[in-house]
Amino acid sequence: MLNKLPDSIVHHILFFLPTKDHSRLSCVSRRCRDLCISTPYVALSNMNYNITEISRRFRFNNFVDRFMSRRNWHGAKLHTFILHWCFELPLTDEAYRVDTWLSHAVNSGVQKIQLELSGTERIPLPQFILSCKSMSFLSVKTNNSVLKLPSTLSAGRGINTTLQILVLDYLQIEDDFFGEWLSQFKSLKKLNLTRISRIKRISLVGCGIDTSLQTLVLDSVQIEEEYYFGEWLSHFKSLKLLNLTRIRGIKSMSIHNSSIDVLAIKHCDDLVDISIFAEKLRKLHILWHPHNKSSSVGSLKILAPNLGDFRWVGHVVDYYCVEDFSSKLHPIIALRLSDQLYESSTKYYLHKILCSMQRAQVLTLRDEFVEVLFKYGCLPYSFDNLEYLAILRTSSFEDKIPAVSSLLRETISLKWLFLLNDTKVPSKKLSFKLEYWESQNLMFINQLKGIVVELSNRGSDVELMKYLLKNTKVLERAFIICSQTVPTNLIFELRKYKAPPTELVCYHESSKFVRQIRNLYTFDI
Repeated sequence: MLNKLPDSIVHHILFFLPTKDHSRLSCVSRRCRDLCISTPYVALSNMNYNITEISRRFRFNNFVDRFMSRRNWHGAKLHTFILHWCFELPLTDEAYRVDTWLSHAVNSGVQKIQLELSGTERIPLPQFILSCKSMSFLSVKTNNSVLKLPSTLSAGRGINTTLQILVLDYLQIEDDFFGEWLSQFKSLKKLNLTRISRIKRISLVGCGIDTSLQTLVLDSVQIEEEYYFGEWLSHFKSLKLLNLTRIRGIKSMSIHNSSIDVLAIKHCDDLVDISIFAEKLRKLHILWHPHNKSSSVGSLKILAPNLGDFRWVGHVVDYYCVEDFSSKLHPIIALRLSDQLYESSTKYYLHKILCSMQRAQVLTLRDEFVEVLFKYGCLPYSFDNLEYLAILRTSSFEDKIPAVSSLLRETISLKWLFLLNDTKVPSKKLSFKLEYWESQNLMFINQLKGIVVELSNRGSDVELMKYLLKNTKVLERAFIICSQTVPTNLIFELRKYKAPPTELVCYHESSKFVRQIRNLYTFDI
């Protein structure tokens, strides 16, 4: 069977075999042995051996020695080398053997190295890996071990100039020159640091990574010196995507970068103050609940004249927009009041948030935030340019109808209205009937062209739908999103209110159309 298949297909199949089966196959025939030795994909793991199987582990190590040596002797090229290894068993020469296998992989022209190492407190990263001229991808994951880096001086000699992706996961960095070490990789395009602790100093020197890096992902990283962190982020001249998640240890962060296109800040709740100055920033997603114990509620300062997609979930903070956002901005806002926020300053903060969005043509608000705006006298507010408005409902939407109607009253240019469920909305006693909506004098009904409503069973949204179908003069399309729990007679009842030109279409909540609507107007951050 194997004789009839091309080598490339057989090599792909062999990649999914455990090392034990790989060794057995190599004993079947000369053809099988040659295929096993020449495969460009090698994955080694000793995770199946427990601490009592020292002899079996020793024999397995001998097999790997012979296998890697034969590959090296035959000059077999290597594309991917994956090593999952635990050093818990008392085999004194095992670290040396692993280094030898890695050396063979480097000599074979490896392009991708993925290491997952555990069972030891300190793991030195060999210099010859960093000097590999063929490697474009390097991933190192430990079990919270200390990763010992080569010194800056030695790293500067023969450092890899082709590495494009570097991933470090679940480890500690003790060396003070970590940032300088990273700056040696002059072709690095993507850097992913996840669950990294004890980083003391991050700075860049020379003209290395700061001119090549395009994607930076930091997740669950502990920073011990915040001054260098902001400076470090501002050095990258080609950075397009910056994702910061669960950054701990710093309270203030200032990002000055003229190249960033996409920025995400999520669960960085140690932060109190965030400043963003990014001329080319197009997409900004913030999920932030600052939990500082001081009297300060936190502050957010933004200068991003080209911002289009702005999604902000969290607590109300002292917000300052350096310049008015573009009319192309689509804010998606879901804010709550924090315990630290004084009532006297709440309205001032809310007013500043509204002012920055005054020119927006597309806006999404969660009904809880609409209620906060209404409670503190910020509604009605004039959105003269607003053409697309989406309101995301929570479980207690019926109680927020007065706030929602107050928001709708001043949207005089509205062309499309979306009423979507952010959570499952249970049926409640109907409090606001058709007559209520007719009394609100909603000015946008003269030019409203479309509505999308995710119906509850018999709530006020149904009455609003009746009102819009009955009174809107140029309504072209009305889309109803419903589930199996919505009775069919309710749909027929709504059809009685629509004018002849209006197209009334029903979609199930799992349809492709509904998924597209949710991607555009909900909090997918």
